[in-house]
Amino acid sequence: MTANKVLGIEAGQQVLLKVITYPHEIVRAHRMMGFAGADRLSQGMRNSFGKSIERAAMVKANKPMLAVYTMESGLETAKQALERASKKLPISCRVEVEHLTKEEAA
Repeated sequence: MTANKVLGIEAGQQVLLKVITYPHEIVRAHRMMGFAGADRLSQGMRNSFGKSIERAAMVKANKPMLAVYTMESGLETAKQALERASKKLPISCRVEVEHLTKEEAA
């Protein structure tokens, strides 16, 4: 959302933001009671399927997660958007720039 916000406000041209690695894994948690006398009320981890609390993606090293396609004039804005988005992720990230020819883009 951070990258999309930066690209939408500052780009002013046609930009494509693509999420390559989508978070499909659902993380679940079994909430236990945490007050006095809870040991008599709760069943522990028995039948603990749990509620879904977040989603996660398993990403291998050096695999791209986001891609931005833009014209040469929007290159600096795209870099800034990806750098801001990388600060929201719990891993270290780097921005790589690839230039496509007209034949590759078509």
